Amino acid sequence: MNKFLKNTGNRIMLFIITLVIGICFISSYLSYYKTKDNILSTAYETLTARTNDSSSSIEREFYYRNEQLNNLASLPEIKSMDWNVQQPVLLQEAEKWKFDNIFVMDASGYGYYPDTSEIKDQSNEDFFLKMKKEGSFITEPFIKEDEKKSITTMVTPIKNDSGEIVGYLCGSIDLTDINNIVQSIKFGHDGYAFLLNENGNFIAHNDMNLVFEKVNFKQNFNSSNDEKSDQILENVFKNITSKETNVEELKLKDSDIFVSYTEVKNTPWSLCIVASNDEVFSGVNKLAVQQVILAIIFAVIGIVISIFIRKFLSRKIKDIEEYAEELSLYNLAYRNNTTTNDDFGQVVKRLNFGVDVLNSTINQVKVNSEEISESSSDIDSMIDEISLDLEHAAATTEEISATMQQCNASLQEVNRITDKINERSKDSDKKAKDSLILAKTIESEASLIHSETINSKHSIEETYEKCKDKLERALDRISIVESISTMSNSILEISEETNLLSLNASIEAARAGEHGKGFAIVAEEVRKLSEESASTVNTIQKNIDSAIKAVKDLSSSSRELLSVVEKDILTDYEKLINVTLSYKNTGDNVKEMAYDFSNTSNDVSKAMNEISVSINELAEAISVVTDSSVTIADNMNSINNKKDNIVKNSKENKSKSSNLSEIVNKFKL
Repeated sequence: MNKFLKNTGNRIMLFIITLVIGICFISSYLSYYKTKDNILSTAYETLTARTNDSSSSIEREFYYRNEQLNNLASLPEIKSMDWNVQQPVLLQEAEKWKFDNIFVMDASGYGYYPDTSEIKDQSNEDFFLKMKKEGSFITEPFIKEDEKKSITTMVTPIKNDSGEIVGYLCGSIDLTDINNIVQSIKFGHDGYAFLLNENGNFIAHNDMNLVFEKVNFKQNFNSSNDEKSDQILENVFKNITSKETNVEELKLKDSDIFVSYTEVKNTPWSLCIVASNDEVFSGVNKLAVQQVILAIIFAVIGIVISIFIRKFLSRKIKDIEEYAEELSLYNLAYRNNTTTNDDFGQVVKRLNFGVDVLNSTINQVKVNSEEISESSSDIDSMIDEISLDLEHAAATTEEISATMQQCNASLQEVNRITDKINERSKDSDKKAKDSLILAKTIESEASLIHSETINSKHSIEETYEKCKDKLERALDRISIVESISTMSNSILEISEETNLLSLNASIEAARAGEHGKGFAIVAEEVRKLSEESASTVNTIQKNIDSAIKAVKDLSSSSRELLSVVEKDILTDYEKLINVTLSYKNTGDNVKEMAYDFSNTSNDVSKAMNEISVSINELAEAISVVTDSSVTIADNMNSINNKKDNIVKNSKENKSKSSNLSEIVNKFKL
């Protein structure tokens, strides 16, 4: 099996067969269920239409009977409600219109039966009560077991010329005609119909024994009393009695059926049509067989096509395998002369092109191998000559290296002396730079002190002028304080007069008695206020006197201070400015001397640095030459030592070139 599956053609064949079979059966499956749904939908529609048409036929039969009864109720003889007149007419009309019996109920509930001439009081019976309630209706069938007949009664009201109900005309009819209509309803070979009342009893059926024996709907379809089937039938019966029009599939224990039902209008009954599941799906089963046959046919066709494809692929793959086998035998002269231009033809053509390129490459390798072998021999002789030259060069290089080492030792001694001179030059240069920095610091500080002294003098002069001006203005304001003292004296006199007035007001209020009590209180408050004002003014006068004295003392001291600033401090500042200027000039002279000394030391230091750098560069050059000489000597010795390895590798290359030539010669070009 594994060998079979390794073949590409076999794998493709199996894939195509699987694909064709899968597509065929999936398509058949989908087609079957789609057709099944369509057939089922058509069956539902057909059952519904057949049920509605049959129901309409039954409705028309009852409609005609009801019209006959209405016409009889409109006859004058019947409307007269005279029994002697009604009886012969009723007998005649019953025979004429094939009623089983026609009788009359008056408005008080008495029934008049013409066939027996019997008159009965039925006022308390449900039959009469329903007449009064509904007026016109159809009764449930009455079974005459001895005659095997089912009879129902149609009731219509009898109205006088004024439209008042004076009685009810009742016509009993045999349901044989209705049953014939029901029995004529067919669906397929086994489908049948029946009428069902609200109690679940059959009114008309293909098997009339079910009607006469009053067999129930659920009993008929669930003879084994299965609970699940009983529940299904109960739900269907509820739908039937709800006056709906529908089709339902019932999966019962005893059978699987479809039931289509609808109401028969103007009656208390419903019409049902039953069709077996096999009857409905007979076309579907035939279709299923056809789909399976078609699927098998297409699968066989797919298998045949896949076998053809496998043979085609196997033939093409065999050509490529033959090509690969020739290549494995080093046969580069083989070519496959294909004439097809498909994918396999393109592969073979590309293989031919690749072999052509490989053939050309092998030829080139063969030529290059021979050239490499000849070059290896030439390299051997060249290496021998180079070895002798290297030995002479190594000896000369060693002598140069020894001479360079002696020169290097002499230069190192000169460099040591130069370093000492350079160090002393650097010390002198450093001291000169320190002196220059100190001179610059002296000059800078002298300039700063001179500038700050001048600025300070200007600041003191400005402060002196401002203070002098402010002091003079302040002395001028002392007169304001003295005027405040005068005003406080005036306030004191006013408060004394106010106190006197309040005393007079108190006296007058005392004279006024009760009427002056309020005024006396006010006078007392005014007196207290004047006394407080006098006390406050006295305090203000004392404070003002103290302030005036302090201001006068401050004025005297300020004038003395301004005199000291003007005569002593400003004069001393002039002297200080002259001293700082002299100090600044001295700093300039010291700076120039330090600058000259620093330049001289710097020139000496630079000269020694240049000498030292030149000596170091020369020493480094000699050292580099010495190292290079040693390195050259070592490399020459190393090259001379590796000569044997080079010769050995050259021989190995020559041997490998020979082997490569032998391998190339295996190919058939």
